[in-house]
Amino acid sequence: MTDYLKSRIFPLVKDLISAYGEADSTSPDCFAEVLNFVHGQMERMPLLPGIAIRAMTLLFGFCCLLRNAGVLPCSNSETACRRQLQTWSRSSFRPFRDFVRFYAAMVVLSLYSGSQQPIAAKVLYE
Repeated sequence: MTDYLKSRIFPLVKDLISAYGEADSTSPDCFAEVLNFVHGQMERMPLLPGIAIRAMTLLFGFCCLLRNAGVLPCSNSETACRRQLQTWSRSSFRPFRDFVRFYAAMVVLSLYSGSQQPIAAKVLYE
């Protein structure tokens, strides 16, 4: 289950790093550090919120799978997850927006904790 969750978190973190990170944040070392930070935070969450985040992560992965399988229109898996992330960030269903905000907050916290640089004011969701 943990490996499956990590595989679902992978495209989320990748897209969010590209949205919120600086030019040097696309390096493999930075990416691995952010991915481990996000996964570690999920592992330390209390039971009930942890179950909710895991369930939403699995649902997000399932929606990406539907887009990738051709049920919903998309060209490849990376584009499918990016479109799904954009769809959920603009959704009228609040838990979807909160899901994207949770992961965005974890990515930004990991990228800029310990850094003296100001956080870039890029916004993925409106």
